[in-house]
Amino acid sequence: MTGCTLEFADYPGNGMYMTLGNLELDPRAGLLFPGWDRGETLQLTGRAVAEWGERPVVRFELDEYAHLAGTLPAGWTAPGYHRFNP
Repeated sequence: MTGCTLEFADYPGNGMYMTLGNLELDPRAGLLFPGWDRGETLQLTGRAVAEWGERPVVRFELDEYAHLAGTLPAGWTAPGYHRFNP
């Protein structure tokens, strides 16, 4: 699988997790996308690179993926945001 990339802007959150710095040390990364309503997940594994600029972005290059059904109880709803999360 070649040419599959995902790019997203940095989200600083509460400043407790330094994901971009961790990617500088080890570019191996995984992303998990839950499908709450259908009880499935999409798991992506690959390598990610932080691109530092005015607004830092992450470029994730996909190596493998797994789309799995029955990994979550079907019918769940996505969790809500915490009141301190913008």
